[in-house]
Formats: sequence, structure tokens, C-alpha cells
Amino acid sequence: MSWKLKLSVALALGIAGLLAGAALLYQQPYAYAQPIDDVYGLGYRMSAAERLVDRAGPGNQMMRHGGWRSGGLGNFTASSDVVQLSGRLVELDLRRLVVDTGVEQVNVRTPMWLSVNNESVNLVRLAFEDKLNMGDEVQLTALKVTVTLSDGSQRTFYILRELVDLTTGLEATALHLRAPPAPCPLSQSTQPPASA
Repeated sequence: MSWKLKLSVALALGIAGLLAGAALLYQQPYAYAQPIDDVYGLGYRMSAAERLVDRAGPGNQMMRHGGWRSGGLGNFTASSDVVQLSGRLVELDLRRLVVDTGVEQVNVRTPMWLSVNNESVNLVRLAFEDKLNMGDEVQLTALKVTVTLSDGSQRTFYILRELVDLTTGLEATALHLRAPPAPCPLSQSTQPPASA
């Protein structure tokens, strides 16, 4: 075998390997890796607003500047209030509950894990164990988040905090993974001396 033929075969194998590697690395991400776009079309703004509201707490208003990359599209203000909802559970999905309040159907974002009797339980498990079913009467405590975009338009979504199923008796609370910082007590050395 001549050296030219060996070089051609090595070059062809190298190019084929690079093409195969590029094809493997360029696969589309799976559906669960993509951001969940809600019915409002807010996309990443909902996730960012949810994080801002978690930091600020109910009743406060937070502003977010999108930076130079997204320009005005990333700028928004998020405010939140705690609300009570009650009605019939119409739809149950992995990250969403739909409750028919009699006036309207409300989409409520749910966390992946809920606390039930001091145990972390997945929402899907509650559905499979018939503790939470479509058609049940429920009472919810939710955070109503209003996002005001840079063009002045507003979108509202709800985040679940507590759930009571009146049909099955289930009581569930959203897990708060980020606890607020505890105030630091003053040590005796930093307190002023008592006057005698």
C-alpha cells in the first residue's frame, strides 16, 4: 500500500469521525430540557419573575433589567399578592393545575414536590394514589404574580403555596427550598454596657 493511499484513507476516516461527532453533538435538546412556555407566552419571564418574587416575598415589587443583550425585551416589573382560590379541579398536569372557580378557569403553576404530612411527595404520585383527582373540589392559597412588561402590557399567573382537596381531605404545602435568612441575634459583646 502506497503512502498516498494510506494518507487518503486516514484523511477520509478523520473527516468521517468529525462529521459523526458533530452530528452527535448537534442533536436537539429533549422536551424536558426546554423552558416551559405557559399559555400566556411569557416563557423565561415567568421563571425569572417567580425567582424575583421568591426573593422579595408577597406584597413587594421587584424590577428586572434584561441587560444589553435582550434590550427592552428583558425589562419587566413583577409584583405579587397572596390570594385564595376555590373551585373544581379541571386539569392536572406535571407543573400545572387548572381550577374552575365558577367565573373563570385559573391556571396555577405547581412545584415539582409538595409537603404532605411532613413527607416530600411528587404531584404525579398524588394523582396515581387517587389523593388528588380531576373533578375534586379544592381550595388553594396561591401567589398571584403580575408581570408588567416594558411596553406597559401586563400578564398575571398564579403559583401554588397550599392546596386542600375537600373531596379526599388531602392537605399539601409547597416546599420552600430557599428559607429566608434568620436575623442574627446580638451577642453580649456587641451590646452596650448597662449603666450602673
